[in-house]
Amino acid sequence: MQGYPPILIFIIIAFMVLLIVFLSNSYYQLKRREHTKIKILMKTILEENNATLLLEHENSSLKVVMQSIKLKLKIVNVNLLNIQFSLLEILH
Repeated sequence: MQGYPPILIFIIIAFMVLLIVFLSNSYYQLKRREHTKIKILMKTILEENNATLLLEHENSSLKVVMQSIKLKLKIVNVNLLNIQFSLLEILH
């Protein structure tokens, strides 16, 4: 590097150092943003999963209630048939 003034060499080295610092800072900011986006996405997925599990639980509870209602309707139907047979016996 003979023939170049020392100030020019210093300026070039300082510029390269600043460029490296700027690029590495930008890289880490980008990584931090990506990490934040991933955390938000994971939180959203967990919330949706919890909502799905809650809906499945409510759905199974509704199924149990519907089965109970069907059973009670069958019992009522049997009771009505018994009453009907009793009335038929009384009439004959």
